Amino acid sequence: MQCCMTYLIKAVVLLFLSTCFHDPVTPYGVRSGFQWTMTSFRVQLPEKFDFSRQEEWPKWSRRFKRFRQASGLVKEEEESQINTLIYAMGDQTDDILNSFKLSTTQLKQYHTVKKIFDEHFVVRRNVIFERAKFNRCR
Repeated sequence: MQCCMTYLIKAVVLLFLSTCFHDPVTPYGVRSGFQWTMTSFRVQLPEKFDFSRQEEWPKWSRRFKRFRQASGLVKEEEESQINTLIYAMGDQTDDILNSFKLSTTQLKQYHTVKKIFDEHFVVRRNVIFERAKFNRCR
């Protein structure tokens, strides 16, 4: 009786392991080779972009780039990538995007939209002012 119970427990555990890790387990409990698939875990969207701190854009942008790679979004259609970018950034993004006056073709190109956001959020430095500030410190 105890032998049958042990065999049953082993069978249930093997079935559980094979469904959780997407890796076929032989009846003898030997794995064919553990492989992670993209369905093994979910990647969360980065936090919404804080529009009051535009100097944080490069950091947020790099985080979203990693999200695209890790989630497999990079393999999706460009329009889907753009919609995810807009959603991840937050509520004000749509208004900012509309202010760029892009054509419908440009709105469907991820790299064009991303480049426009990069140009919009990157803080421009006034070289003359920065130089005067530096010289004043001496």
